[in-house]
Amino acid sequence: MKVQVMVVGALGTNAYVVADDASGECAVIDPGADGGEIAEALGREGLTLRYILATHGHADHVGGVAELQARLGGEFAAPDGDRGQIEHPSPQLVTMLTGYGDPPSIDLPLTGGETFDLGETRISVVATPGHTPGSLCYLAEGRAFTGDTLFRGSIGRY
Repeated sequence: MKVQVMVVGALGTNAYVVADDASGECAVIDPGADGGEIAEALGREGLTLRYILATHGHADHVGGVAELQARLGGEFAAPDGDRGQIEHPSPQLVTMLTGYGDPPSIDLPLTGGETFDLGETRISVVATPGHTPGSLCYLAEGRAFTGDTLFRGSIGRY
């Protein structure tokens, strides 16, 4: 498994590309902005987008989903508990974000306990409510993708 970090949007959100070495399938976690740039990076790497995963529903974590999905497809999986935030984002947050696009409808609503396979790489979903009611973390090969549940040098907010 290979992981690439892309810092996107005005708030510097970490978007992660998780790619299976054998199959070239990938998932993008938290494409908060710059969906086109993420799509171009995947193309340069020869990766096939299978899933777009959101750790939670805040606009700075889902603002690039629509453009990324329009360019490359992939199923949008997000916390069912954050559906309201995804469908009706905070206008205050959206005005702060350059390149924000309203995300599409959730293809795969998540609650925790689900798994995704990318070739030989398995991604597990863990419910971690607190930052938002539906917050999730993703685990893959000993790595945790936590969204805003944890911040570097901090504990997030919960």
